[in-house]
Amino acid sequence: MMEKWYRLALSGLVVFLLIPIYISGRSDSPRSVGDSPVFFHSDIETVRIRVAGNVLNPGVYDVPAGATALSAIKLTVAGWSDVSRGTVFGTPVLKGGEVLIVADNYALRPGITIQNMCAREKMLLGIRLNPNTMNLDDWEALPGIGPALAGRIIEYRQKYGDYGSLDALKYVSGVGEGTLHRVRRYF
Repeated sequence: MMEKWYRLALSGLVVFLLIPIYISGRSDSPRSVGDSPVFFHSDIETVRIRVAGNVLNPGVYDVPAGATALSAIKLTVAGWSDVSRGTVFGTPVLKGGEVLIVADNYALRPGITIQNMCAREKMLLGIRLNPNTMNLDDWEALPGIGPALAGRIIEYRQKYGDYGSLDALKYVSGVGEGTLHRVRRYF
C-alpha cells in the first residue's frame, strides 16, 4: 500500500515540475535564437516584406501595417536607428510583398530601393497577388497558365486597363471557371 502512495506522490511531483516547462514552451512572448528574430503570434495587423542587400540579418519580416520603408529599416537593420528621412525618398507606406534593398555602400551613401517580390515568392509566403501588377513571368507561375495564356492576360490588361476583380479574367480568351478556381486562392 505504501508503495502505491509513493508512486502516486512521485508522479504528482513530476507533473507539478513539468507544467511550468510546458507553459513556457507555449508562450506567445517574443524570443530569439542567436541573433535572429523569431516570429510570434500577435493580434497586430502586419504586412510581410523582405529586407535584402547589405544588412546583418537579411530575410522576411512581418512589420506593422502602415509602416514606412524608413521605420521598417530602423526596426530590422542594425545601425540604422539614426537614419534621416532623406535616406528613403518619400518614405512610402509598405505593402505586403515588397523587397527593401539596402545599398551595398550604405556607410558612404545610404540608400534603399523598393521592389516587388515575384509571384512565386509571394505565393510561398502566403501574400495575396494583385492581378493589376503582375508581369508575364508572374502569370506563368500560376497553375494552369502557360506562356500563351499569360501573354493574352497581359495584352488584355494593356488594352482595357486594370482588372476590377479577379472575375474579370473571364473576358480573356482561354480563361474559364476551371482556371479561375485553380488560381483564386492566390488572390
